[in-house]
Amino acid sequence: MSSLAQASARNEHGLYLVEGENMVREAVRTGKALSVLIDESKLSLYEKSIPSGIEIITLSGHVIKKISTTVTPQGILALCALPQETSLGDIGTRVVVLNGVQDSGNVGTIWRTAEAAGFTGLLMDNNCADPFSPKVLRSSMGACFRIPVIRLDDLCGAFKYFSGFSIIATSLEGETLFKTSLPKDNILIIIGSEARGIHEDVLSYATRKVKIPMKGQTESLNASIAAAIIMYEIMRR
Repeated sequence: MSSLAQASARNEHGLYLVEGENMVREAVRTGKALSVLIDESKLSLYEKSIPSGIEIITLSGHVIKKISTTVTPQGILALCALPQETSLGDIGTRVVVLNGVQDSGNVGTIWRTAEAAGFTGLLMDNNCADPFSPKVLRSSMGACFRIPVIRLDDLCGAFKYFSGFSIIATSLEGETLFKTSLPKDNILIIIGSEARGIHEDVLSYATRKVKIPMKGQTESLNASIAAAIIMYEIMRR
């Protein structure tokens, strides 16, 4: 079980773990949990909240701590199957595209914010953090169970599928976000790497480039903050 903290093991077995009471509850509610692992000393605390059709596996606190990736485990985890391959047609018409976003916390936070702002899917290249790594899952706060994600080798090839969509990219040469006319639907928002921004090949597919105005001496914003501002500006209109 502890090997599932590594991407290679997750891909080999087609499984991943989520931990903590809230994440396990959501995994169960959405039908994603195959089984639930509980610290034997906390069985009475959690057992009643697990539906009868889901297998409960009790483990010692020592084993739970070994499996857990958090400093203070809550004593409950869920084993879930990696989702089957999702087609581009299944991620809806309001999509966030991640190009080389390698920080796990940013990927998870963008996933969570995308759901909150009414976006329907996440599209990312293989240079991004693994969406089913423990930190991404924790940061997503359950959005991982509800908003589909697709990982691709070639984002540019995927853009051809979204013919007629507005493809919005962040760029220092872009129009000021708050003065730009943007659609509420049939839209892709591209968020680039924290260090290098959006790759030139990907940027070339943008139908509109925008920038977020900043005062003071700040040169850039965190990727998840920039994504949130753009998503909520679109939702506001």
